[in-house]
Amino acid sequence: MKVCPICFKPFHKYGYKMHLKYCIEKLEYYKNPKKCLNPECSNIIPYTLWHRNKQKFCCRSCTYTKERRKFISEQNKRLFQENPDIFKNFGVRNSVHIKYKTKDGNNIILQSSYEERVAIELDKNNVLWNRPSYLRYIDVQGKYRRYFPDFYLLDYDVYLDPKNDYLIQTDSDKIRRCRKQNNIKIFILTERQLYWKTIQKIILTDRL
Repeated sequence: MKVCPICFKPFHKYGYKMHLKYCIEKLEYYKNPKKCLNPECSNIIPYTLWHRNKQKFCCRSCTYTKERRKFISEQNKRLFQENPDIFKNFGVRNSVHIKYKTKDGNNIILQSSYEERVAIELDKNNVLWNRPSYLRYIDVQGKYRRYFPDFYLLDYDVYLDPKNDYLIQTDSDKIRRCRKQNNIKIFILTERQLYWKTIQKIILTDRL
């Protein structure tokens, strides 16, 4: 049996060398603790963070200081000028691209299977629709935002936005604000509401 000379932990056969290396490194760290590299911060980086990731800053705020953000911005501009292809997918939130040919022969891109099912239902039932432009609204922080509904029904003057359960929950405040501030009707469709009979019933019920 071997005993670690630093922490006095006993070892039978395996793991002693690796443990000893860890203990020596830890001892050296506490003799000379690593300080946050942000000159305006005096915090000590916890050993666990420094040991696992060799972290140089104590927190995210110190990592992305104003100067560092400026440096990253200038670096990205330079990279973009040298090789624009690096950023060709930058800002793309949804990787689903479904090519769909409308009833009048136009080719459009849909971004989910829900949208495709609604488009098929609308064309099958001769409902006039288009892909609307964005709607502006003010968020909870007072900033102007843009909201992109999926469908606009010309004969009904309503917007449709099919979403899964997760997005219905996360986008509820955004959609509520957009409805109120633009004085429009936006109907969120769940997976069970993607058929025209159901959609029509929702619209007509709201008008009563």
